[in-house]
Amino acid sequence: MLNRAGVSIANANLDSPRVLRFQINLMKLQITLEDIFTEIGSDLYPEDQVVILCDRGVMDGAAYMTKPMWQALLDETGWSNTQLRDKRYDMVLHLITAADGAKDYYSSDSNQSRYEGLEVAIATDKKTQLCWFGHPRFSIIDNSLPGFNNKIKRCLDRIFHYLGLPKANTFYKKFLLRRIQSGASYLGDTVATFDIEVTYIQPKRGTYEEKVSRRKQLEACTYTHTIIYNEKMELIEKKRQISAREYINLLASADDSLKVLHKKRQCFLYLKTYMILDTYTNIDGCPSLLKILNENDNNKEVKIPPLLDVVRDVTDTKEYSNYLMARKDWTMSEEDKKAILGGGKFEGEPSN
Repeated sequence: MLNRAGVSIANANLDSPRVLRFQINLMKLQITLEDIFTEIGSDLYPEDQVVILCDRGVMDGAAYMTKPMWQALLDETGWSNTQLRDKRYDMVLHLITAADGAKDYYSSDSNQSRYEGLEVAIATDKKTQLCWFGHPRFSIIDNSLPGFNNKIKRCLDRIFHYLGLPKANTFYKKFLLRRIQSGASYLGDTVATFDIEVTYIQPKRGTYEEKVSRRKQLEACTYTHTIIYNEKMELIEKKRQISAREYINLLASADDSLKVLHKKRQCFLYLKTYMILDTYTNIDGCPSLLKILNENDNNKEVKIPPLLDVVRDVTDTKEYSNYLMARKDWTMSEEDKKAILGGGKFEGEPSN
């Protein structure tokens, strides 16, 4: 929008104070426009689900600033990473630049805002991905399938999946890992770490499963309400962000027959694939489960970081569902206990 209004960032000679002011003003503009469109959507369609798609998000600005400068921006405005990243957007879809995997389609002819060469565009794209690491519903759309229409279709599939519409053909793979060392250094420096509590709620009539989650990073928390219900013989999952007050109110209906699950979550990127590693800290065996999006093909080979030692694929193993692990009588099998401590190995283990 600024580019079409005559603002040329590429040719601007900005020192640090001017960069800071520019980014603050740009973010204020983004926030105002997003809030206006959200309000218009609510006013025009009060009885419907309205989806607002934003091209770019306010966290993108961190990719164009040093860490100290970004922190200065947060201090100057009173914003926080959790507020801007996790609470503001229900879902984040990162479309990898055409420069990385589809360079024949990367040019300023199709997009006037492109002023970077291939190498700079790829480097900036990777920095932008890191800005969104840790968002609870973050997906990366790469250029592995030909054509921009395929890219758009994959975005729509993710959105339909989030909205609980029986449309998307999306698969997740889940692996049980051997005991890992504490700390995140084995995953690299770009790891987002959270403490999560999952509380199951007594389900309402017609609901298969209901739960609330509190996700904490440093001193900031976000809250999510999830319901799973049956529609036309298919289980549909719907998630939504809720306020701290609504979270407390829902806790009053907690299912006391189930444990509150505590887990440490680590989010990271490996070979352009976003991965989530959950370690359950208050149940038998303290299992660590690696979750990977295996888009559109559950039989597709999954690449696993070599420093993560896999016991076996538990994608279709019911005993490692959150709901069953929350049962107070849940115990890990002796075979798995020995395996995660390195005392055994299962056949058919995926290769790294």
